[in-house]
Amino acid sequence: MRKYKITDAIFLSFYSRNIYSDVYVNWKGLGIAYLLVVIIFFSLGELIKLQKNVTSWVVDKGPGISAQVPEIWINRGIMHHNAENPKIIFDPMTSERLVLIDTTLIHPDSVDYLYSMVLGRNKMMIRNDGNVQIMDLSEIESFVLNSDMTDYWFQIVGNWFVILIGPFLVIFSWIIHLFVTAFFALIAWVYIRANKRNALYPAVFRVTAVALTPMLLIQALSGLVDIPLLPMDFMTPLVGAFYTLYAAKIIMENSDNIPKDRTRILRQAQDADEAD
Repeated sequence: MRKYKITDAIFLSFYSRNIYSDVYVNWKGLGIAYLLVVIIFFSLGELIKLQKNVTSWVVDKGPGISAQVPEIWINRGIMHHNAENPKIIFDPMTSERLVLIDTTLIHPDSVDYLYSMVLGRNKMMIRNDGNVQIMDLSEIESFVLNSDMTDYWFQIVGNWFVILIGPFLVIFSWIIHLFVTAFFALIAWVYIRANKRNALYPAVFRVTAVALTPMLLIQALSGLVDIPLLPMDFMTPLVGAFYTLYAAKIIMENSDNIPKDRTRILRQAQDADEAD
């Protein structure tokens, strides 16, 4: 029977040997669930910060950008607009070039790198941190965009961005950390086996999930700081490795206490019957 709850483990994982022993012996099947709870809990601060930044950007720049958007329509994959061609949309605060709209442009990816978005005759290019994505407009039968619609979508993003995108960010982070936890758990399992002790990998995985809680906290704190902290980034994997080995040693001390796997018990019984 479990002695501690998931919420207890978040705080006790920093110092309590008892929590690791309890997780190893009694928390069968809860490693993945625990990791999801921790990811959600530690992501709240960064998601709030993200929403605040998006809202601030929309309030400061949204109206100025919306006012520059002409009426744009796509008919059978061909883009048209009612402004002077080509049309350039600028950042209202810095006068930086943001969007180029040109109905004669066939290859939008060949345009000056200063533009974040280029709308060509039948293709659209989006550039983000050096990554270029080309979208073919030929499959769009009909679409209309104007200043009022742009302003409406800015308001949606400003008010609901994190609610709309947050769950996907959390799930993506959870999946990534499942692989990270599996890797650290493998290191712990190999370490245990090297010391000639037995441990089931699923049990090692769930203990490792708890052991990585301090590392996840450091990652969460670094995400709240605007200035990159190189020592913190360097320290993160070291903290994960330290707590993983610490948990592995506790597992070795408790390796005889974990309940036997039911399948293994049945197999041993069947072997005994066959021997008789």
